Amino acid sequence: MLTSTSLSRVLAVASIIALTGCSVSSASPRARVTTLTPQIPDSIKASGLVLSRQEAGIYPRRDGIVSSLTVDVGDQVKQGQVIATLQADGSQQYLAADLNFKRKELEIVRERESKEESQAVLIAQLANTALETERKVQIQERDADMKQVDTQIDGVETEMEQNLELARNTMTDLVQAITRMLYTRNDALENYDRNSGYDYYRRNEIFYPRDAEASTFEGELRRFNSKLSSTTDRERMLDLVNEAISLGEDARRLSNNFSPSPELPVERIELIRADIGNVIDRLLKHMSDAKVSASRIQTLLAEKERVVAGKQRTAAATSSQRPFVARSAEIIEAEIERIKQQMGGGGSVTAPFSGVITKRNVNVGDSVDSNRPLVSIVDDSQKFVRFFVTQESFPYIDQGLLVTFAPTFSPGEKYAATVNRISQAIDQETGLIQVEAEIPDSAEGERILSRMSVVVHIPVTEEFPLMEIPKKALELSDRPNTVWTVKRSKASPKTVKVKFLQGDYAYIESGLTDDDEIIIESPVTLQPSVAVYTD
Repeated sequence: MLTSTSLSRVLAVASIIALTGCSVSSASPRARVTTLTPQIPDSIKASGLVLSRQEAGIYPRRDGIVSSLTVDVGDQVKQGQVIATLQADGSQQYLAADLNFKRKELEIVRERESKEESQAVLIAQLANTALETERKVQIQERDADMKQVDTQIDGVETEMEQNLELARNTMTDLVQAITRMLYTRNDALENYDRNSGYDYYRRNEIFYPRDAEASTFEGELRRFNSKLSSTTDRERMLDLVNEAISLGEDARRLSNNFSPSPELPVERIELIRADIGNVIDRLLKHMSDAKVSASRIQTLLAEKERVVAGKQRTAAATSSQRPFVARSAEIIEAEIERIKQQMGGGGSVTAPFSGVITKRNVNVGDSVDSNRPLVSIVDDSQKFVRFFVTQESFPYIDQGLLVTFAPTFSPGEKYAATVNRISQAIDQETGLIQVEAEIPDSAEGERILSRMSVVVHIPVTEEFPLMEIPKKALELSDRPNTVWTVKRSKASPKTVKVKFLQGDYAYIESGLTDDDEIIIESPVTLQPSVAVYTD
């Protein structure tokens, strides 16, 4: 009697004899393999992902501390609903710029007041001298004061021109930063009118979800760029800086429409937003410096007029101006106090569109800035399926085609979607073509979640149908066009013509029939005439 160990050795030797092609008795062991019959599919399978048309982080417009947070993960919110409130208010940078040049203006007014008081004393001392001597002294003082004011004006004018040149360069940086956000090519804006295939250079991640809004903003960017290249006047340049800041804020809001993708990951999106934010901060500083320079020039020009007129007045007349100077300083001080109070107010953050909160990044009491999202939101009412097809299966795809899809965790569930976007370019790295299918509003929203992995079924309409087999059946052979079949209880290779591969499936154009029994799993290396059996 054979023991279990002896029996294993006999079976192993018999298996080796079968694999080498030697004849064995009818009692020789056979390899147990897993088989299936190829099917004529009614659809092609592709892996996909459910996405939302609008998916964004909600950012504060300024730095501050979270004083209240009214939402949490899973909450439904409406467009315009208050998400959080901050202790900061308004555009703090604008207010800081106003406060800065008001303080400079107050400094100049007080310096003028002190100077006029000294002049009044001097005029009183000279009141008893001859009128001719007094006139000469006044002329000399006027000329000296005029020269001093002119020198100051020249210096501030130079400073003003430098600030405007810095502002112009920074506005050019802003145009370039927005160009990197909107387009895949840096020269897209300058070649806009000459390039007929212009859509190819746009970033689909921002144009697909909100095409109309992005196209309108694109027109604003082109008009601004034209103004920037033709504007030289100082006053118009200051107005253009304000337009640039507004354009940058609009660009940052538009970037909230980005849907992350392999071509544009979250890290790249955050870098684009930070780039635009940095340029806006630089513009605000240049605008503040330019406004301070402009205010100083106006004050010095007024001072120059007062020097011409004031030197011809008597001590009494000069004395009568002092209350006006004092009142001017009091007005400026009141404006400074008002700006300080405004800088201490509060602000609110609202939802840019209706949807569901998917992520919360902060708590009450946290310090936040404009580069960090408070929460993330998804518009769950506008979902679509994004999937990729091979070039060979592309003929089966067309606009308006009805496809079905099922979650990978629940293949039995079936939902419908309509193809509405087909990429007009093949991905150079993967060789695949991106397709998007709109999910109707009537679909069960609670069962279809954003970022859900699904299997998409594309209907086959070719006149000569294909055979569908698992792709792993091709991997049992060292040749990519051979599958193993079972014929009279022995392994038999068959040469097939593979139409294309899609996901885990291979689609065969010729070489198989629906009577073939193909091997998809085998514990041994298959060779012709190897004896096999199935359950």
